[in-house]
Amino acid sequence: MKREQTRVPIMQFESREIMRDLSHIFLGKCAFCEQAPKSMFLHRFRPMNDAEPTIGSEEDGRTRDAHLYYGWLSDAWINLYPICGDCRPKRTTYFPVAGQRMQIPTPEEYARFVEKGDGTWPELEIDETALLVDPCADDIARHLVPGEDGSLQAASPRGEETVKHFRLNRTRLRSRRKQAFDDYAKLEGDGPNDTNEFIGLWRILRRQADTGDPEMAAITASANIVEEDDIAGARPRLQEIRLTNFKAIEALSIKLPAAPDPTERMAQAILILGENAAGKSSILEAIALALIGADARPDLVEEPGGLRLNPSFMGAENLPQKPSARVRLQFDNRQVSTLSVGAKGYSQTGETRLPLVFGYGAYRHYVRDLHAWKPSRPVLSLFHTDSLLSNPENWLLGLSPTDYRSVVQALGVIFGAAEEIDVIYRDEARGRCFVEMQIDASGKKSRTPLSNVSSGFRTILALSCDIMRWLMDRDINPSFTTLTTAEGIVLIDEVEAHLHPRWKIQIMKGLRTALPAMTFIVTTHDPLCLRGMRDGEVVVLSKVARQLVDGQIPVMVDSLTQLPKVSALTIEQLLTSDLFSLFSTDDPETEASLARLGDYLAKKDGSAPDQAVRAAMDAIRRQVVDALPVGMSEAARLVQEAVADYLVKRRNLAGKLREDLRDETKRRILTVLEGI
Repeated sequence: MKREQTRVPIMQFESREIMRDLSHIFLGKCAFCEQAPKSMFLHRFRPMNDAEPTIGSEEDGRTRDAHLYYGWLSDAWINLYPICGDCRPKRTTYFPVAGQRMQIPTPEEYARFVEKGDGTWPELEIDETALLVDPCADDIARHLVPGEDGSLQAASPRGEETVKHFRLNRTRLRSRRKQAFDDYAKLEGDGPNDTNEFIGLWRILRRQADTGDPEMAAITASANIVEEDDIAGARPRLQEIRLTNFKAIEALSIKLPAAPDPTERMAQAILILGENAAGKSSILEAIALALIGADARPDLVEEPGGLRLNPSFMGAENLPQKPSARVRLQFDNRQVSTLSVGAKGYSQTGETRLPLVFGYGAYRHYVRDLHAWKPSRPVLSLFHTDSLLSNPENWLLGLSPTDYRSVVQALGVIFGAAEEIDVIYRDEARGRCFVEMQIDASGKKSRTPLSNVSSGFRTILALSCDIMRWLMDRDINPSFTTLTTAEGIVLIDEVEAHLHPRWKIQIMKGLRTALPAMTFIVTTHDPLCLRGMRDGEVVVLSKVARQLVDGQIPVMVDSLTQLPKVSALTIEQLLTSDLFSLFSTDDPETEASLARLGDYLAKKDGSAPDQAVRAAMDAIRRQVVDALPVGMSEAARLVQEAVADYLVKRRNLAGKLREDLRDETKRRILTVLEGI
């Protein structure tokens, strides 16, 4: 059972040597389109795991091992190809076959493959009919027919699947093919050589012109044009969010980082940090309102006009409420969707194929029953704290065996890093689910009813199952195939709520790995949650005062994106960095002493510091002295002063001014060190 409930770990071997050798074999060209790009990627023809579509049934037992395909070929030489960025498939796990998939090797066979150590299988029978054309193992001319206009026609179902999967009729690619074919036709003598782009297709094109080859003539006659595949139900990916006069946010732009490499199976994500009342929740609400259907909004906000910024709430009592608020979303297909909110309601323009959205507030407990679907259901708890989630146990008990395994595999990824979970049993006769956990290193295990697990466990379980429930409902999401390829946007407010510290450290990595095609936009004020984030995936919000100008609001929400490298910071460094705009990692008493240090430094009257100020200065001095070589007391004093000034001044500065202060402080410290 544990094998059925465990996803195959991603253990792909990447190295420059492999790409160098593959590039050499394929003469610097993409194995699928024959272009010679500036950069290429390592592509696994058969996916590492979770190959779709699922083939087989519960009766023949094949669906129980469907998630294992094709882990044993992950680093086999016959499965590796160089691919250009444009040919990389959107659906990385898609690998259709005619009939059944090949048999899974025995442990003994796999052991011999590992022992051999050269990437070749000593005894492997690929007993299946792939519906994608293998660039090396198949006769390309039997499946793909090039046209003089640069188009690529399909002479078989396999050819059609291949053209669609790798997008081999892209407009720019067709144009380049046509130009190459025109150029080659003008050459005399031997013509183009093996290093030229599209040489393989050019030679097939020449064979087609040979009227004396009846087999080729028959293949050409049977070919049909395959247009660029517009994947049914495909939804664009969010790239940028712009808010104008929305609640307390006058103007704010947040760009989402690019999604990680598809082979990493890690979801796109951004984490928004900030103190209370900095506008974090408002951003999530704005995104939810802009993505959810119009019929859902009345359930979420009773008076839409109240979403417009009211300057009187921001200290500008003489300024009127803004006439409208705007939420502008930009997507990777260059389309834009704009939600405008006026005194009387909403209006929306632009892109209509919007991603599915799920939103969750900080309180994520659940009721006993299953909520029925309604348009506002996926984001209701984000707007109403009294809206509890559905009971995940009832949903788990009603799943088919195949769907249940898929869900439990995802839960294992989410929980596995923080809890020693072996399996989740469901006892249909008793109507209950049980979690089996490892208690200690000896292997001793306990079995706990799902309803009796910790509060943090229940919180994440309810959220995770709620997302998966609606993703897997084909009435709501007709394009659903697997959880590893399901797309949508998940908004989570205060992701750290109710979680034990070890959970906070693992939660983002767990969610992003379990649902790798989703986009996560979450808020927090706990640095432990940054452990699942990478450089460039964090933005800090802060409220800062600005110099008053007629017609302006005295307080503004500012974003900070030029941050320290998250991946390189310790927890202590996270707390003292600009990520949190805090003076220290200590308790409120130390925080207060640092505030008094600020007052003392600001006075500049020569008075003696009190005990609290001296303690704060000593704390800074120790950090500075520890970072400098022995015997540099005068330098340490000067650096200490520069650091103290910086810590005091930075808190009231907006992003650009704070960056300038940081640069100025660095120059002061550099001047001190250069004078040693």
